[in-house]
Amino acid sequence: MAFHVKFNWQQQSAKLGGWSMNFWSNLADMSVVLTKADELRTALNNVTGAQVICSSFTVSSVTPPRQFENIEKPTSVVAATATTDADYPSTALFLKNFGAGGYSTGQWIRGIPDANISNSGMYNPTSTYSGRMGTVFGILATPSNGWSMYALNKATEEKPITNLALATGIVSCPAHGYGAAGATLTVRIMGFSSPRSVNRVWRITVIDENSFQLSFWHVPVETTVDGNNPVARRQIYIFVPIASSKIIRATSHYTGRPTGLLGGRRKKKQRA
Repeated sequence: MAFHVKFNWQQQSAKLGGWSMNFWSNLADMSVVLTKADELRTALNNVTGAQVICSSFTVSSVTPPRQFENIEKPTSVVAATATTDADYPSTALFLKNFGAGGYSTGQWIRGIPDANISNSGMYNPTSTYSGRMGTVFGILATPSNGWSMYALNKATEEKPITNLALATGIVSCPAHGYGAAGATLTVRIMGFSSPRSVNRVWRITVIDENSFQLSFWHVPVETTVDGNNPVARRQIYIFVPIASSKIIRATSHYTGRPTGLLGGRRKKKQRA
């Protein structure tokens, strides 16, 4: 069994911003995952600004039997100071996780203290903050904690497509190996120059060992089928343990929109 962990965040200010961060655990015991999630929540809280809090987190099983737990974590409001102030969403760090086999995934950490990003938008942590972020890295990369990336399996084989019936949405894909007739699953289709709209992720139903039906098919405007060796690839996600993490990008309200604006274009410079 594996679990999805979602941390729910709030910015306690006039902006009333809210967002979430998603992580995955490959541990089998829900009670252990709850403990590990609370440990990570605390570490993440320590790298955000004074007004930013994780108000709750939810843990739910990815595979049956269904398990779900929502943990409320009320936090008292902390008075903002010049060194701990933060802005959501513009003040943020992009965390990159790495695992064996060349797997990697990204994660934004929003609402970090302004003092750790230079006015040019570079990550420039104080010594104290660097240590706090190191704690997050250590928790994610410790195997016994179970933190993993939920990534598309790179080893999944591409299956050649020999025909697409425009009128019905039936795809000829010899020896696809997607199961017995009636099986439903998800595949990505690639390589069609006409109709190009077919190049996306589809829910399919297996007809036989050599063909399948695209669900919710609509007859396209194009009247010809053409492509450069089109293929179908089953979308199978696997859990890859996180081996290391690092910050690869930073953003700051000094380098983006004017302070206090959550959206819209920058103001144009006025001529004298």
